[in-house]
Amino acid sequence: MNFRYKIESEGHNMHAITTKDTPMQIGARQLFEQSMEQRLASKPQYWEWLKPNFSPACRRLTPGPGFLEALVEGNVEFVNTKIDRIDAGGVVTQDGRLHELDALICATGFHASAAPPFRTEGLNGTTLQEQWKDRPTNYLTVATDNFPNHFMMLGPNGGVGEGSLTLMMETTGDYIVKALRKIQKENIKSMQVKSARVRDSTELIDTYFHGTVFLDDYNN
Repeated sequence: MNFRYKIESEGHNMHAITTKDTPMQIGARQLFEQSMEQRLASKPQYWEWLKPNFSPACRRLTPGPGFLEALVEGNVEFVNTKIDRIDAGGVVTQDGRLHELDALICATGFHASAAPPFRTEGLNGTTLQEQWKDRPTNYLTVATDNFPNHFMMLGPNGGVGEGSLTLMMETTGDYIVKALRKIQKENIKSMQVKSARVRDSTELIDTYFHGTVFLDDYNN
């Protein structure tokens, strides 16, 4: 087995970390929480504020390297009181305290599952933004109905909690190339997935996720 396949195999063997209540999942959660608690030991109240209510693989348990260490530095204060207002002097929290600032940086997150910001139009003028306004549905993350000749790589639900993301991209690319070759060789005008197959795929995904940690943040 070459080095690449060895790495991929070891990554896929960690699948149990995404499954609820498996020994690997429970052990991983304990390990990550222990690490966070140790790194915040000098300011234990921070651990109580930052303790995740979700398991590893649902999302990242900690920010990038050095972030927790920065929080416990003497010149850093972590405030978890909600903001009441922002005025010329700085930020005033709901406890009435004024936090004087030289700069205010807003980092409020992003939509990970939304339709792309650019207009994508399919049959009868339907846009992807309209079709996905409630939730992004698709067939095996590759295509969605009403959008002929439209293929996606790493579409909604296309990411993995373990294993090789590169392998997912390569496999999807191979599938798309085969579809395009069929269109070219057989002089096909358009190709689109049936709505019924999109519903089947969505039902399969929903059923699978209920046995995993990926819904932890919704259940707690």
